[in-house]
Amino acid sequence: MSPLTRFLEWLYGEPNSVAGQGVQSSVVSTWPWPAWVMLVLFLGSVGLVVFVYVRERIEAGRATKMLLLAIRVLLVALVVFMLYGWMRHRYRTDLPDLIVVVDDSASMALVDHYEDERLRAALAKRLKAAKLDELSRLNLAKLLLLERDHRLLDELNERYQLRIYWLGGTARAVSAEAAELPQAVRRQTPEQSASRLGAGIRNILETQRGRPTAAVIVLTDGITTEGRSLSETADYARRKSVPLYVIGIGSSQPPRDVRLSDLLADEVAFAGDLVNFDFKLSASGYAGKSVRLRLRRENSSETLAEKTETLGDDETTASVRLSYRPVEKGELRFVVEAEPLPGEADLQNNRLTQTINVRDETLRVLLVQEYPSFEFRY
Repeated sequence: MSPLTRFLEWLYGEPNSVAGQGVQSSVVSTWPWPAWVMLVLFLGSVGLVVFVYVRERIEAGRATKMLLLAIRVLLVALVVFMLYGWMRHRYRTDLPDLIVVVDDSASMALVDHYEDERLRAALAKRLKAAKLDELSRLNLAKLLLLERDHRLLDELNERYQLRIYWLGGTARAVSAEAAELPQAVRRQTPEQSASRLGAGIRNILETQRGRPTAAVIVLTDGITTEGRSLSETADYARRKSVPLYVIGIGSSQPPRDVRLSDLLADEVAFAGDLVNFDFKLSASGYAGKSVRLRLRRENSSETLAEKTETLGDDETTASVRLSYRPVEKGELRFVVEAEPLPGEADLQNNRLTQTINVRDETLRVLLVQEYPSFEFRY
């Protein structure tokens, strides 16, 4: 907006804009003739005034003559200005939409490991200032929008029609007024079991059909579990002439994690028999570290069997066996677990459960033979 337009709006006491709208103003003239005609008329008038003052014989000082000459020239300029018939046109326009997409799939709950302690401390300090707790990926995305008293959200709301979407299995629009947006962002939790980034963003672009869209900004860790990839959607956005900006959230280092999987054990056993619990152990970010594995009954802290394993390189899988002789009969539920290590990103995959039906009864065996045995005959 030009300084002249700002001055006129201030002069008339009109607001620059209202929520969701922009203001454009233009000043045009109604003079029908070309500009050179007005220029010739103005210069001719000025020349006439000067000629009259030069020829006129009056008893006045030089300063007085120059002042009177300047007044006449200004009057001529004012007349020329009024002849132009200036008019001011003012009209409101819809602001373009700005789409902000925040990934809220389960992977955004991960707390990444940062080897640079200064970086980690700086991020923790900024999170605390924004009243956010743990250093999860979703909280880092929230930090960009909420820090410094949600200044970024306020600025975007002034310049655009801001639309925020949560994206996991599906894209869901945040239905909140501008004043309530910060709290709506702060309350969100990463609970979506699927991550369909490509399909979700494409659906958002299709809903924007026919509306001016300034850009689509995506805050995500980049993990897509189902559907189209982000690169496919980027091609689609390019064809629609919509800028797509993807901001990666998280650390470039793999998350530090210990995982148990593929538990195998007999579903039926007899009291006093040895039962083997076989499972897979894998880890990332803990090469050379030791982890304690133990077997216990559910709802009991008593250790029934344990073993200490040394973890290998990232994505290396080891087979582990824990054995136990149950003496109590009934349907028993056992838990195999790995004790948490410092800095683990996910503790939910540190345990596995197995239900075993333990029986204590006499077995009756029927032996069928083709002919009578010696013991039977004699």
